[in-house]
Amino acid sequence: MPTVLDVKQYAYEMLEKAKQNLQRDKCLPPVGFLLKGDGTVLVGGLDMRDQEARRRSRNALSQTARNEKAIAIITITDSTFQAFPAEEKHKSMESQTEETPRWLLEAQTKPGHCIEMTIEVPRQVTTVVMVPYHKNDRGDFEYEEPDEGPLDFKGPAPPSTEEEEGPEN
Repeated sequence: MPTVLDVKQYAYEMLEKAKQNLQRDKCLPPVGFLLKGDGTVLVGGLDMRDQEARRRSRNALSQTARNEKAIAIITITDSTFQAFPAEEKHKSMESQTEETPRWLLEAQTKPGHCIEMTIEVPRQVTTVVMVPYHKNDRGDFEYEEPDEGPLDFKGPAPPSTEEEEGPEN
């Protein structure tokens, strides 16, 4: 049976393929992968048109994962994000230290783009990986280093979990 480390390795392999696909196709359709204990991988598209479509698509993926006894769910989407200061006393962009990545500084004034990947394994903390990117002068995509961290909900669970739950975390 695959381990959590195997799941993470597979997820990062799919992330590299997503970068290649984005470079080649100039778009990245949202996709979900269900990993089963026998090594089988089920792949399906996700509908991200609006919040309701995302909720339905995510619930369907979770239900399929339960029905198929999947050991992990991995999703990869192309996302737009906006960075907001953590405090009202936030310093201006000019006074930021060199430690603050350029892409994060730019995202405080205009939306940024990233490949977003989630890795869900039952009884484990869900991991979110963001890979910010931009187009260079030649029109090719340039990717920043992946930023990985736990998915941490502050406050009530999102509405989609009230109707349908995902794998046990």
